[in-house]
Amino acid sequence: MKRYVLVIFLLLVLLNLTGCWGIKEIEDQTVLVGIGMDVANPSNEEKQLAENGNSYPKKNRVTLTFQIIPFEMRQSSGKSDKSSNELYSNIQETGDSMFQMLRKMATRRSKPMMGHHVKVIVISEELAKRIEIDKLLKFVLRDNDIRPSCLVFISNSKASEVLVSNNSGEVPSLELAGLAENGSKANNVLPPKSLTKLDGIINSGQSFILQNLSSSSDEVAVAGASVIKGKNRKWIGSLSIREVLALSWIRGSVKGGVIKTYDKQGNVLTYEIISAKSKVKAKTSGKDISFQVSIRSKGRLIENWDTKEPADKEEFIKEAEGYFKQELMNMMTDTLHTMQDVHQVDVGGFRNHLRIQHPKVWRKVEQDWDSVFSRSDVKFDVDLIIEDTGSSVK
Repeated sequence: MKRYVLVIFLLLVLLNLTGCWGIKEIEDQTVLVGIGMDVANPSNEEKQLAENGNSYPKKNRVTLTFQIIPFEMRQSSGKSDKSSNELYSNIQETGDSMFQMLRKMATRRSKPMMGHHVKVIVISEELAKRIEIDKLLKFVLRDNDIRPSCLVFISNSKASEVLVSNNSGEVPSLELAGLAENGSKANNVLPPKSLTKLDGIINSGQSFILQNLSSSSDEVAVAGASVIKGKNRKWIGSLSIREVLALSWIRGSVKGGVIKTYDKQGNVLTYEIISAKSKVKAKTSGKDISFQVSIRSKGRLIENWDTKEPADKEEFIKEAEGYFKQELMNMMTDTLHTMQDVHQVDVGGFRNHLRIQHPKVWRKVEQDWDSVFSRSDVKFDVDLIIEDTGSSVK
């Protein structure tokens, strides 16, 4: 009897072992690290393949750029002394079904494509204007192969151009992922949005912003934000770097950084932020909804180009505080104008304050919130103090 019990126990242990049943040798895979989405424009390779019989029924609506790392090539070559072309390859496929296009790549590559390591998805501004963003991301949100931690960007140029690097030894997709994380430490750069966060935002129907990529012939930078309207899930405009900075103050997400302004003579004045707090109070009166944004900040006068003015003079400190306060007020007022009058959407998070502070009122207006917000009165109150002037009084 004891022998039977022992055998059953060993069988149960074997069944619970997480072995390598589904093992796939990485040397036998093609690693996908980035996806670019553009308005359809079939590449020369695609056209030649189609002319020679490699075609199927489809409508050309989107061109996908798959950035892959041929593992064998990376393994056999030293990263530091190899050109970018040896580190990655960009392959394009055009069609109207993301899944079908991905599967179509299997007919053009001898090794299976592995999506676990996709770091970024870049959507061109032009494509986001034409096709709803939830349709573009539907496949990757459902697919188990691509991780939900993958970051999503909008590019003001072609996504295929962003996924090209002139820097030797860099894989553009990996560089972009690092750029987004590093850039979020600055107040004028949005925190990156992953597929996980984006799925919830899209389903809520609210308008939102995504990190914007700006590219030159040699570099790509995170700059400003793209505005996606909740009702039609399409790109409707963008916010500048200054407007993204103002949103950080309104949302209370400022962790540091500076405010730069000029005095009456045009001299540079720079305020280093030591602490910043923001409080938004929603008020209702009948059908009228308004918001009071109160900001408190303490900081340091870190730069003053008027070298004749002693920085420890109380009168000068008060005057400098007024310059910084006015600059902050101007930034937030300009950004509010862009939200309410230009784009007519709430991307400042005001909806959450009304929902929490006045839930009954929120339920009445939530279906038409962007329109209601555009008519709402928003006032700003700034209390800014210069605590010290650094180690120099000049």
